[in-house]
Amino acid sequence: MDGVHDMGGMHGFGGIAREEDEPVFHAEWERRAFGIAFFAGSRIGVNGDRFRHAIERLPADVYLSAGYYERWMLALQMLLEETGTLAAGEIEARMAGSRPRRPPMGEPDAERAVRSGKSSRRDGDGTPARFREGDRVRTNNDHPPGHTRLPRYAMGRVGTVVKNRGVFKFPDASARDAGECPRHCYSVRFEAAELWGRDGHGRDAAILDLWESYLQAP
Repeated sequence: MDGVHDMGGMHGFGGIAREEDEPVFHAEWERRAFGIAFFAGSRIGVNGDRFRHAIERLPADVYLSAGYYERWMLALQMLLEETGTLAAGEIEARMAGSRPRRPPMGEPDAERAVRSGKSSRRDGDGTPARFREGDRVRTNNDHPPGHTRLPRYAMGRVGTVVKNRGVFKFPDASARDAGECPRHCYSVRFEAAELWGRDGHGRDAAILDLWESYLQAP
């Protein structure tokens, strides 16, 4: 999905400020937002890929002006309304005190939710891998309208398979509730010059984990 969230390789956003000894949460409300997202998402049956896609669907001006956990809460509100858990405008109405609160669903346990997280690795159906270590591959350049884990800056680029990571659920399908559609996932190395042209440093490279359906023979 092409959107402002896919910032890799884009100009004009400045450098990334590194914060030494950065805390997990910078404010108490961020800790609560983290717990609410895990708790409510699990109660309405929303998986992580669909949640990411909701963040990607935020309007560009909202995405750029919101902080990290603000985006989480805005995406969660979107999903709660899309699943019919909340009516459109219900949160605003509650904040204004114009309608009664529903009974609470219970206290969220964010730490328990994190501990109970499961790997997305799967056994697969026995379909052999199309590529092996050392194979040259080219990524698709199709710019899908839905969720994808193939960054825009790496579309249509040639790289080398360095490892077959195994079979994992396919996030593009999972994000639209189309099932897991598990398939092979590879670590692919791209030389900096391939990604950035003459601005790429000759000794630099990027390694991306990419699903098989993103790849083709060069």
